[in-house]
Amino acid sequence: MKTAWFIVVRSAETWWVDFEGDSEGPYDDIDMAKIEAISKARAFDDGERQAIVYAPDEEGVQRPIFRGAQRLAGMRAAG
Repeated sequence: MKTAWFIVVRSAETWWVDFEGDSEGPYDDIDMAKIEAISKARAFDDGERQAIVYAPDEEGVQRPIFRGAQRLAGMRAAG
C-alpha cells in the first residue's frame, strides 16, 4: 500500500503542513498546524493510500501523530 505523508514543519517562525512538496499555511502555532494536517489526512485517506501525519516532538524529532485507516490487501470499500 502506498503512503501519503503530511509533515508539520516550522519555517521562518511559522508552521506549515507539507504534502508531496506542496505547503499549506502559515499557521500561528504547532497545534493549529497539527489539527489541519490531521484533517487533511482524514479527508485524503481512502483505502488506496494510507495517510500518516508527522510532527516534531519536544526535541524537534519528527514522529507520527496520526495514521489513517488501513484496509486489508484485496479488500474494497463497500458502495
